[in-house]
Amino acid sequence: MPSPTLSELVKTRREARGLSQAQLGAEAGVTRGAISQIESGETREPTARAIVGIARGLDLKYDDLLEAAGIIATRSRPIAGQGPPSIEQQALDLA
Repeated sequence: MPSPTLSELVKTRREARGLSQAQLGAEAGVTRGAISQIESGETREPTARAIVGIARGLDLKYDDLLEAAGIIATRSRPIAGQGPPSIEQQALDLA
């Protein structure tokens, strides 16, 4: 089964936690509109700040969201010849 897209992951997890888009936005420190755009696929690469906030709001690891967005390689397909950079470094690279 393929990995979920960022929009699928955020929407599915948000609904499973019983949160509205506005509630998740408040927890994540972003607007309801930003959550809506991510869930609709309109925003495919959100800011590092949004990734960190959404991960916290949905009780996910940052790398789960980064992988779903296609920003970092999936665990099943590591980057050849190098170890993965830390999540903190990846988030800084996105800022």
